[in-house]
Amino acid sequence: MKKIIFVFLLFMFMPSMKAACDYQTLADLKKVANNVSFTYDYKIKNDDATFKIRIANLFSNIYIQDSISNRTYRNEGSSDIVTKSYDSGLTLRFDIYASKGDCRDSLLTSKYVKLPYYNKYYSDAVCKGVSNYSLCERWSQVNLDYSTFYQSVLNYKKRVSEEQVTKEEEKSETIFDSLADFWVKYYYVFLPLIIIICIVVIVRTIKKDTFGF
Repeated sequence: MKKIIFVFLLFMFMPSMKAACDYQTLADLKKVANNVSFTYDYKIKNDDATFKIRIANLFSNIYIQDSISNRTYRNEGSSDIVTKSYDSGLTLRFDIYASKGDCRDSLLTSKYVKLPYYNKYYSDAVCKGVSNYSLCERWSQVNLDYSTFYQSVLNYKKRVSEEQVTKEEEKSETIFDSLADFWVKYYYVFLPLIIIICIVVIVRTIKKDTFGF
């Protein structure tokens, strides 16, 4: 009787038993998962940026789950798909799983996509001439209200202007010092020539005044 019950239970639970995922199959699926690529496009609207992720090489034997929204992406006739919109500044994690066979639902790999921060002030008039300043770059994290941002850019412009004036002054001083050093080193060569030239000019001037030629 016990044997009959054991056999009955064995057959009853056998359909729910899952075969082991062998190493080679898992390795092949991981190669497929590692070949999945992610790129993004952005759209600017009302001084805000949103991003959509383009997933390429998503084949039918794998699927992807977005860790933020828990949305699942599968190959439904195309290996290239586009996700929903995301805000700027997010770091997205996409977990890639096996979708078929004995390795079904096994995690194969995780891939990350870092979306840049969008700076809504980057095109403001105060940024003219300093577009390379961090507060004026399009893709930069700027957590400031407008008045603080505006004053910070003005302060930066003032600092840059003062540094430029200082550099020009230092450049002028360097040129003057170089000329002075040159004169100190070689004055004995040029001084006699200058004296001779002065004497010639004086003599010619006297002759002209005396003789009229």
